[in-house]
Amino acid sequence: MLFRNTRRGFPGVLGYVDGSLVGLASPHEPAKHIYRSRKGFYAINTLVVCDADLNILYFNAQFPGSAHDSWVYRRTPIRNAMREAYRDGPCWLLGDSAYPHEPWLMKPILEAAPDSPEWRYTRLHCRGRSSVERCIGVLKGRWRCLLWERSLHYQPDKAGKIAQACVVLHNFLRARNVADPEPFAEDDSVDDHEVEELEDELAEANRNRNHLVQVAQQRHQQQHQ
Repeated sequence: MLFRNTRRGFPGVLGYVDGSLVGLASPHEPAKHIYRSRKGFYAINTLVVCDADLNILYFNAQFPGSAHDSWVYRRTPIRNAMREAYRDGPCWLLGDSAYPHEPWLMKPILEAAPDSPEWRYTRLHCRGRSSVERCIGVLKGRWRCLLWERSLHYQPDKAGKIAQACVVLHNFLRARNVADPEPFAEDDSVDDHEVEELEDELAEANRNRNHLVQVAQQRHQQQHQ
């Protein structure tokens, strides 16, 4: 599993995770209904993990568009990789509210009171997580066949391989300092899904997040001394 040190914002952050839909023409498979996304079009739901420099560290394009981001995350190797990395010392991914809150996956604190420590944590969290949103925008800005409004006219397995090839080329070009295109903004967000969280992991996740809340607060105080 690929990881780079992206310790910006919070200590111990290894990467930023998000999902993104890649549109498909109507699949020929008998179970094509599972590819109909929550947005109403056929798609595969990809999972992207990147670092603060927009290098893609992990990519998965094997799941249908109807799958929620948290469902996809739980079934990819990235979760076990993070669990193992966490055992070697505190480290985390940053993800949005679509993901489960786990000891190694930190979520924002929604509806935090303005200027509270929790609000400062969430602001720092969102600032870091914007890396993956920009990364996906750059990827789709360069390879516009991945835009859900374009739709790949291939069956899901081949469409996933095309998306994977685009990721390889994305990293190749970034390693050679080729200028990024203007990021293409898409709104894949759907907030009507309750995320399942395991109680025994949730307590430890909350302790870790409380620690990062204190880090954000201390940083704010140091900047305003």
